Parts: sequence; structure tokens; C-alpha cells
Amino acid sequence: MEYMDNKGSDIKYSCRFGEVALNMGFLTIEQLHEASSEQIYTDPHGRVSLQKVIKNIVKKNWMTRNHIDLVLTEMFNHLSMKYSKKHPALRPGS
Repeated sequence: MEYMDNKGSDIKYSCRFGEVALNMGFLTIEQLHEASSEQIYTDPHGRVSLQKVIKNIVKKNWMTRNHIDLVLTEMFNHLSMKYSKKHPALRPGS
């Protein structure tokens, strides 16, 4: 099962995951490129899947599951803040 059904969204989240992991110091740019390239190469349609990129990263022991959880939490927090700015009525305590 893919992380997102929408191909554009999956690419967006894969890129965002890589950006956050790089900023947090969990991956190098070379590791991210290799994990992404392998996934694109093995996908019959050349698509990027966040789930498969993460699987490649874990398989190579470049990040722990705890690191991945931290990155995903940061992504979720960023999206939640972005969404709540657009929809103030949905903010906690509103």
C-alpha cells in the first residue's frame, strides 16, 4: 500500500521527509539521493514512494526507527501548523 494515492503528494512528502532528515542531521545528501534513486529505479513507473524510500533507509541502517518517528512527527507538526493558519476555527481551544 502506498503512503498516498496521489502521486504528486507522495513525491512532495518524500522530498519533505528528506529535507527534514537532512536538517536534523540524520541523513547525508548522498544517502538521501541513493535511497531515492534506488526506489525510482526499481519502481516500474519511476515513481517515488515515501514508504519505499524509508524502507531503503532502514534497510541500510542509515536511520533508526526512532529517528524516522522524529522526522515524521516534525513533518506532521509543520503540516498541522500550516493547516491551522488557513483554518483558524480548527485550532485547539477555538
